[in-house]
Amino acid sequence: MLENILLDDVAQRKLSVFNQLLGSTNGTYSIHYFEQFTDFSYARLNSLFSEIHDDLKEKQGLELLNDQGKVHIDVSKLRDIPYSQFLFRKSLPYKFLLATILENNYTIEDFCRDHFISRASVIRRLQPLINYLKDFDIQLNCSKLQLTGKENLIRIVYLNFFWIASYGEDLFLALDETKRGFDLFDEADHQWMTYTEPREWYLLTTISQLRIQKKHVIIEPPFKQLAFPTVNISFIKKLKKLNLPQEFIERESTFLSFMMFYWNIYFYADDPRIVYVKEYMNSEQQPLGDLIERFEEFYLPLFSEKKLSNDERELLNTNIFTTCLNHSVLEDSLPLTINFMETCIKEQNPLYTPLSEKVRAFLKEIILKPEFIWIKNCLEDLVYICSFLLLPFYERSNPKYQLNVGIILSPNAIFLQSLFDFLEQISFLTVSFVSSTSEEDYDFYIATSKLLIPDRIIHNGNFQVIPLSPALDYQVGLIDTLHKQYTAKSFSLAD
Repeated sequence: MLENILLDDVAQRKLSVFNQLLGSTNGTYSIHYFEQFTDFSYARLNSLFSEIHDDLKEKQGLELLNDQGKVHIDVSKLRDIPYSQFLFRKSLPYKFLLATILENNYTIEDFCRDHFISRASVIRRLQPLINYLKDFDIQLNCSKLQLTGKENLIRIVYLNFFWIASYGEDLFLALDETKRGFDLFDEADHQWMTYTEPREWYLLTTISQLRIQKKHVIIEPPFKQLAFPTVNISFIKKLKKLNLPQEFIERESTFLSFMMFYWNIYFYADDPRIVYVKEYMNSEQQPLGDLIERFEEFYLPLFSEKKLSNDERELLNTNIFTTCLNHSVLEDSLPLTINFMETCIKEQNPLYTPLSEKVRAFLKEIILKPEFIWIKNCLEDLVYICSFLLLPFYERSNPKYQLNVGIILSPNAIFLQSLFDFLEQISFLTVSFVSSTSEEDYDFYIATSKLLIPDRIIHNGNFQVIPLSPALDYQVGLIDTLHKQYTAKSFSLAD
């Protein structure tokens, strides 16, 4: 989805071809070879590869085309290149967004002059971004390069786009910020960043400071008695030096604390920030009533095959709580980065659809309660995000859909054990050690040599050989292969 907002047609084609390269085997290929995988003509492919070659040379010093004009693929090197980010940062809508927050007294005429483009072309290429912003009642004044609407949502939009495209680097470079990581924050704030990236939060404080300088401040916080510690002391001191009224300083401080403790999805039960979220979740001040208890009653029976641990249950409840809490503010859709992944998640996870149908039915029943009528306006958003949160446990609790993987035993036990431990962490797999003479059937086999694989398995082709070399980066390719096998199995069972 983000590609549709930021990239023009040519850039989207380049990204599509580049992704095709990532799925290819190492080697050297003629451009004609790729005609079978795309709808592009030879002339179009030739042009695209030439541009990709120039991009990779600029970005990484890597040459994609050899002297004969053939495509040389080294997947391990290509995988290290964040090509989508490179294209995002080159895109006109992204540069326009940067200008709206960095520039002062800057008009579309100035932007057109600086980027050698006509006003009509700018407006045309900004249209997908304009339409996206309208979904959240944010207006983009192209003539004056101004964003107007709910200030908290505007800052979140900035955060999403600048973080995904450059991890905030373009903003830091423009402001001559040389520090990175923990050095960006007071020592007292380091304790809250065990499982989060400091520069993401510094990006948010930077966005807030730039917006305040443009006379845009946060509205009254929607929640009362939120639980969180005092954070961002240095930022508060900066605001005092700007002679900002105390009530505005308190709003800004609360917004940053809310974003740090209540906005993102938690992945670890021992995240130090969770203590405060749970405190608020269990208080009488939180506005969701018994929604989380009702949610728990709904999802626990779905995981009867493999029950949740206490940490898993508390983590899941925390994420469902913050998700619903955030949506209850506007009683509408929110600009979330996870929404950019929606199509991918739905297409690559066969169990998403049946799970989402259960979640939707539950929420539709909940909507009948007067205190939860607000869910109606953001029903599909909550169905998607809550299904995403529940999906790993749902996959784990549906063994018939899981991919049964047999690791064929060999003398190198240390390597095999590390492989087993790695695969066992993947929710859609069931992993076992198996001898080469075993009569048991598995969906997929892994071996350290083809000599260990029985003829019947070789004939079926459902195996992968991983050579005994700890230096080889086999994980990424293996996960991709296993997920394709899992998807094929799950869709065949669902039909």
